[in-house]
Amino acid sequence: MENNGGKISFNFVEISRFYDTKDVFLVKGQSGVWSVKVSEIKLIMADIQYTKIVLIDNKTFTMRVPLNEWESKLPSEIFKRVHKSTIVNFSFVESHFSNQSKHFLKIEDWEGTIEISRRKQKLITNQNPRDIRPILG
Repeated sequence: MENNGGKISFNFVEISRFYDTKDVFLVKGQSGVWSVKVSEIKLIMADIQYTKIVLIDNKTFTMRVPLNEWESKLPSEIFKRVHKSTIVNFSFVESHFSNQSKHFLKIEDWEGTIEISRRKQKLITNQNPRDIRPILG
């Protein structure tokens, strides 16, 4: 764990592994090692050289792991990169909507919305958000 300017970062204990939705990965922190269920990750958002992980109880923690690494480790059938700075677990997508030319996702029990990049917007249609999963690529 590193403390860099007030930001606390965690590190993977098992870094070279690909995770499935049933898996649990270990995170090393200041006071020990925690387990995080992959299925409980709602969002992963870039924060400069860190990533902010949001779990189902809206607990967040910050890791010094780039989004590209998350993208390569998590199951692509439900974890989709919808913006250069955001990966979403589509199991938690409540709805999607557009406002003028921009598209957004509403996540269960999450205040605010997640913007979908223009490149990904073309892949979204007006269907049930649970059906979006295979469309985003």
